[in-house]
Order: sequence, then structure tokens, then C-alpha cells
Amino acid sequence: MHVTEAADAVRSVVREVLDRAGDDQDATWAALAEAGLLALPVPEAYGGEGLGLDEVAVLLTETGHRAQQLPVWETLCCGVLTLASAGSPEQQAALLPRVASGATMLAPALREVAAGWLDEPATSYADGLVTGRKIGVTCADRAARLLVTASTATGPVVALVDPQGPGVELLESMSSLGTPHHTVVLDGAPGEPLPGADAARVLRDLATAGLCLTAAGLVAGARDLTATYIKGRTQFGRALAEFQAVAMQIADVYIASRTVDLAAQNAAWRLSEGLDATDDLAVAAYWVCHEAPGAMRTCHHLHGGMGVDITYPMSRYFSWVTDITHALDVRADDVTIEDPTTKNLELTESQRALKAELRTYFTGLADSNEHRDMALDRHGETYQRVVRQMGEDGWMGVGWPREYGGHGLGEIEQTIFANEAQRADVHLPAVTLQTVGPTLIRYGTQKQKDMFLKRILAGDVHFAIGYSEPDAGTDLASLRTT
Repeated sequence: MHVTEAADAVRSVVREVLDRAGDDQDATWAALAEAGLLALPVPEAYGGEGLGLDEVAVLLTETGHRAQQLPVWETLCCGVLTLASAGSPEQQAALLPRVASGATMLAPALREVAAGWLDEPATSYADGLVTGRKIGVTCADRAARLLVTASTATGPVVALVDPQGPGVELLESMSSLGTPHHTVVLDGAPGEPLPGADAARVLRDLATAGLCLTAAGLVAGARDLTATYIKGRTQFGRALAEFQAVAMQIADVYIASRTVDLAAQNAAWRLSEGLDATDDLAVAAYWVCHEAPGAMRTCHHLHGGMGVDITYPMSRYFSWVTDITHALDVRADDVTIEDPTTKNLELTESQRALKAELRTYFTGLADSNEHRDMALDRHGETYQRVVRQMGEDGWMGVGWPREYGGHGLGEIEQTIFANEAQRADVHLPAVTLQTVGPTLIRYGTQKQKDMFLKRILAGDVHFAIGYSEPDAGTDLASLRTT
């Protein structure tokens, strides 16, 4: 997985727009359009930027993080990306420029009664007409077109249907979030099929990835909201965060958040790279259904009565996650991994080359006598000499920014370095290199960075961490040192 420069740029703009926006969804949607964000996935031929899921993923996670329910999933993820991939030039020209300007919304219609959207749809398409029933369709009453999955004699298709057209009835009900969604009854409704042979698969994959990404943003947002609350709320003269039971629970939420995000981002990355993502999407959807609800319950619990106040944001996070898990509805039995050995994070060619180079390097870095010395004296002269040698050879900071003496490659490359060192039984200054250094890079003053970072990579300076206290143990929130 990787974060593109375009995605980073999009994130900063999205955050700026959403931070300025109020609660008016229409005004916020218009602001996104004015900032050019709705045009990101629209092909350049139709007034857009021609970007893809990487950039739409930023919009999904950021709106999720703020629990701002905007039709990003419906219109951009499911609508625009599917049309860009499988629509005809005429269909694209009719709809995509208006999406880019904010004038048109789209909505997918995938779910059916007693069936998941990965199942063969009972809805049929024949002779230009669509007949069937779709449930839980969000944004149906505002969309210019529905993207309806249907079956034909030759396989599944996606048909564009006017939700206000003949043969279409919208039956409104309320979601857990309190927003309307619809059962769409199709009785011979005119439909225009997308010509792409894999249109149905493309739509289903994008829909699954988009919901998982949104859920990742929601869990992260609820996590941050809860962390802020327990730091500020006091009981018995102490912040809630200082109680060990509370600290353990929010730590569990953090783990759930990171793993949900990892699963979602990995599946989205495979789609963006044109790789088979069937297994990864199933795993991500299952993990959202398995982990996100429990994390939401913990966040509610840590908020106490505040969590159920409908004027407080926590209720939006919880309810939206509930709607997403109902839509995905994936159980462990639904996840079939044909070849478990393929489920490791794929490395790029350059990362594989780095791994091979490091493996060769570490093989010759220390002889058997030096390995024995390091095993007997963990921080002795041999260890210090080997660390300095890695520094002289320029390997210590492969993932650190260049301005601090690193190679500027990234976290994955730094992890490859650490893994290969461990494989070769070469001890690293783990606290200094992997804890103190990154902390200084992110939070240190410029003076501290200038004083320590290059010396860390040279192997000339080592740190220890002291955060245990008699009455606090290693509970950082309870420390009294000032």
C-alpha cells in the first residue's frame, strides 16, 4: 500500500473544506464541488481530474472521521468510478460533468431481501426493462440515476434507471442514523445497461471497498472523540484516562481502528492497482462487521450518559457504523481464502529489491564470533561497533526523511530493514531508532531534531525511556512527573 502525493494533497483540501463547513449537507456538498473535489474521479474529457479510488478513499475516510454523511460513497465511489470504468461515452457525457459541478448525484441499488449484494441478483433485466426490488438504497430520492444490478440470460449487468421514471416506486424508511433510505420497487422500469462486461463486479467491488473505507474513518473518528472526552472528564479528582481500566479499553479501540483501516486500505489499494481483490474485500468487510460494532460500544461505554445524547456526535458514529455493517452483512463463513500464502502485504518491485539487498548486507555484517558476543553482552562493544557500522553504511534510516539523514523511502521500507535485521539476528537500537527517533521527527523542536536525529542514524547516541512510576506503573496517563 502507498499514499500518493495526489491523495495527500486531496486530504489537506478536504480537511480544510470540512473544517469550514457547518451541518448543512447541501452547502457542504456545494463547497466540495467548488473546491474541485467532486471532479477528482471524473475523467479529464468531462471536466475532471481523471483520478481514482486512492483519492476518493480520502474523501470517504475524512467524511467518516467527522461523521458527516455526504453522498461520497453513492455518487463518487459507486457512481462515477463505475461509469468511468464501464460506462459508454454517451452515458459518461450525460452524467459525469454534472457530477463534477455538484448538480447531479448518483446512487447504487445492490441489496435485495434475504441476499447479499455478492449473490446473483433476483432483479432481472430484459428487453430494456428492469423488474425487481432493491432495499436499503441511500440517496435514491435525490439521485439522477440509480445504478441497479440485475440478472440477464448472459450474466449480471448494471442498468441506469431514473428513480423518478415510470415503473419505479420509492418506499421510504429510516436508517439507524435517522436519515431516509428506500426500498426501490422496479416494475418494468426502463433501464440503460452499462456496456462494460464486468460492470456488476466493478460496482460490487467499489461498493464494498467504499463502505469499508467509510467505516475505517468512522471508527477512527469515534476513537479520537472518545480519547478527547476521557482526557477532559474527571471523576474522583482524576481524569478518566488515568484509570487503568479506561486506558485498556481505549487501547482496544485503537487496535480495532488500526486493523479496520489496514484491511480497508489494503483492499482499496489492490483495486486501484488492478489486482484481484476478491479475498481482500471479503476480509475487510468481515473485519468491519466483526470489529467496528464492538469498538463503537466501547466508545459509548467510556462516554457514559453523554454517549447516548443525540445532540452529541457519538450517536452519529455508532448509528452510521450500524447501517454499514447491516449493508455489508459478512460473516466468517463468507470469507473463503483460496491461498492463504498470498495474503501478505504485497511489496513493490523496488521494495523487493531493497529486501534482497538488505538480506545480503546483513548476512555479511557480523561473523559468528560477533553474534556470540552480542548475545552475551546485549549492549557491549561489539553491539555498538555493529550499530555504528550500519550507520556508516547508510542503512539505519532507510525510511527516515532525507533532511534528517535518512533515505526518505517510508515506513514500509523501514519495516523491511527492521525485519531483515531480526532475521539475521542483528540487534538494532530499537528504543532509539524506532521509538525515540520517530517521536522526535513528529513532535520534537527543530533544535532537538538538529541535535539528535543524524547522530541516531550514525549510531553515536542511544536513548532509554523512563516512564514508570511507583503509583502509576507504565500507565502514561497517570504519571505525576512534571
